[in-house]
Amino acid sequence: LPISTLDAEARVQPGSRSLQDPAMTVLGGVLLAYLVFFLLTCRAHYSGDEWGPQWLSCGLEVAMRVMLKPFGLSSKVVFDDPAGLPTAPLQRFGCCSPHGAFPVMTMSFGMFRFRNDPALRHFRLRNAGATVLFFIPILRELLLILGVRDASRANLQKLLREGYSVALCPGGIWEQVNADHRKEKCYCQRGLGFIRLAMEAGVPLLPLYTFGEGQVYHTHTIGLGLRRWMAKKLRVGIPVITGPWGLPCTPLPTKAEHVMGRPIEVGPPNAAPTEEQVTAVYARYEAEMHRLFRAHAARLLPPEVAAKGLRLEWLGHRTRVLGLEATVLD
Repeated sequence: LPISTLDAEARVQPGSRSLQDPAMTVLGGVLLAYLVFFLLTCRAHYSGDEWGPQWLSCGLEVAMRVMLKPFGLSSKVVFDDPAGLPTAPLQRFGCCSPHGAFPVMTMSFGMFRFRNDPALRHFRLRNAGATVLFFIPILRELLLILGVRDASRANLQKLLREGYSVALCPGGIWEQVNADHRKEKCYCQRGLGFIRLAMEAGVPLLPLYTFGEGQVYHTHTIGLGLRRWMAKKLRVGIPVITGPWGLPCTPLPTKAEHVMGRPIEVGPPNAAPTEEQVTAVYARYEAEMHRLFRAHAARLLPPEVAAKGLRLEWLGHRTRVLGLEATVLD
């Protein structure tokens, strides 16, 4: 019996290899083709040029909405500026808040709108993204289609010089790690680099607040000290999030609105603004964030979240709680 079994295995093995070899050849060919494609497009995240055909972007947006609909996720872009929708090319420096534990509403809905909507395309918006993201296959291509480009200071300066609008989250990874579904919290980095970049280019700031982004997941404080250390030292944000029935990384039903505020003038191009000038622009940014919150929070946020106000912290300087009625020091 053992001899018969060995003979049977010997007869099967050549056939198995004949079936496996074509599959391995195809897989190897696909990997090689992607490597060549990657090398040919490895600088795409530094260029402002639109990436990928428009029909593909529109198709992906439809697919994304269909895929997320069973989870109860939806969103829309709303203009709060009396000037209304742009009808001609317009350059702005977008300040997107809050980051959320994972910006699913901004990435899955908002960015597609700026690529596909005829009015929003006037902004020629390029979103800032961490360099490491452009080394992850599939995600890299999706981000490029969405208009995400390298977030280095030099690259953002280049994009602004070329007339593109750029957008980033002023609180960055720190805001992601400290996201709390029970309270709206936004941060600005110590150096206010986003304001300095806008002043250098003479491009008005444009606050964009996504009401509902912070409620897509339940956030948890497990390992928060370690995760804050990683955010500071390694520039890595690791959220701990759950959804319905405590399922990890599963979104909760959420209807979000991306509310675009009113532009904040920063004056003519100024390559070396004084601290007083930067602080004055920040004060106007703070006031516009307060106005946006007062105007929309009660309608778009859970009542218990809206009642706590918006905690806006300029790291290392000052913290204010922007409430529905008043602003108080915290």
